Amino acid sequence: MAAAQALEARDRSLAARCIGQLIAENPPLGDTWGSVARLASLIGEVTSATTAARRYMKVAPGDRDRRLFAAALLASHGQVDEAISVISPALQKAPDDAALRHFLGTCRAQLGQPEAALRELRRSLATQQTAALAVTWLTLADLKTFVAGDSDIAALQKAVAALHGIDDMQSAALYALGKALDDTGDVDGAFEAFERGAALLRRTRGSQADDGRAYADALIAGSTRAHQQGLPVSAVTSSRPIFVLGAPRSGSTLVEQMLASHSAVVGGGELNLFQRAAMGLGSQLPDEQARFAARPDAAEAWSAIGETYLHLLDQRFGARGRVVDKTLSHTRMVGLIASILPEARFIWMRRHPVATGWSCFRTHFSEGLDWTWSQEQIGRYLRDEDRLHAHWTALLPGSILTVPYEGLVEAPGDWLPRILEHVGLAMEPATLAFQKTRRPIQTASVSQVRKPLYNSAVAGWKRYERHLQPMISAYSAGAPGRS
Repeated sequence: MAAAQALEARDRSLAARCIGQLIAENPPLGDTWGSVARLASLIGEVTSATTAARRYMKVAPGDRDRRLFAAALLASHGQVDEAISVISPALQKAPDDAALRHFLGTCRAQLGQPEAALRELRRSLATQQTAALAVTWLTLADLKTFVAGDSDIAALQKAVAALHGIDDMQSAALYALGKALDDTGDVDGAFEAFERGAALLRRTRGSQADDGRAYADALIAGSTRAHQQGLPVSAVTSSRPIFVLGAPRSGSTLVEQMLASHSAVVGGGELNLFQRAAMGLGSQLPDEQARFAARPDAAEAWSAIGETYLHLLDQRFGARGRVVDKTLSHTRMVGLIASILPEARFIWMRRHPVATGWSCFRTHFSEGLDWTWSQEQIGRYLRDEDRLHAHWTALLPGSILTVPYEGLVEAPGDWLPRILEHVGLAMEPATLAFQKTRRPIQTASVSQVRKPLYNSAVAGWKRYERHLQPMISAYSAGAPGRS
């Protein structure tokens, strides 16, 4: 209770201490260990979270749901092989359990084992009830290339019809169908499926207020050179994290995979750890930063945020090696990160806005990113990304290297040495053979970055250009000062 109250008060340090005390004392909490695991995971304390999850599982080790809970938590923190070992006993008892087979298939996909993943996903489909089919189809569709007349397309169309009235599930099935039809070259059919899927999400999940412009305005107006210079001086000197920035689907996972192929680097993915370390700041806008900086202990507290972030990296990856952090929200936190971690280096991926927008629109993101359900909101979001890129690169030119996705794909031998030099690493041949690197990947690009470089995605959006006019118009109309 004290940990939960501390979290509600945005006192992450106290919450972590309370949880750490529980872990050390190991009282007989029974089912409450599940709540401890969730809370520890929420604040990034991976060791405590996984320990609590295992204790929750041991309350009733034969219970399938407990094992699935613990396995899902382990996988969410990158421990995918361990997650598989946790659910294996449950699968031995119930080999036809659809949810367990789906989870195992997803893990195999994340580990770069597509054939094994497809086998598990098909076993899951064979035993599922109608309402559960959609998410498995969505995962399966990402792993295979469909051809005209493919029997899986007919099965997907049947699933879409069967899920009528179950909007979330039907939406997922429609995204899977859209991908299948796109593979076959059916542009109109694919777009109709994606649009229907997005419309269902807009209707059932709603859409957050379109306040991205106001937030970007506040960041740009407040994050001046004078503001940056007025923040406390951080004592943190680590250059361990490598921050990869960019809109979703702009190539950030590709450059992460290249970097993670270096002997001194591990790919972290979308960690969301800096925001957890800085939760005491509240909104993290410049006004909030300035209020925080007025505290008597501001210098120590500022450095403590950086030390907490590094501690969370240690929890997840151990104490050695560089770590790629490609958290999406960091495009709105560059100034804050640069102040707290002054040795940080940023790689900002830039891609043609319509190519990025189309890729976002056709992707069924597992959570958040609800602006991707509307072409107009995508256009406005990407315009704000342009403004933030221009602002931060002008303010912090030595810290940010801008990398064009198209240039990286066309000439990796030119761009990779520049990227590595920017972050203080020597060139290694393995970074050019990145598709051979085996590591868990948990983003929507899980399949693409395991292939050798290809440029078909550079101009693939042009096939859909006539369908994308709402996005193009919103992006073009989104210049500063206009609605």
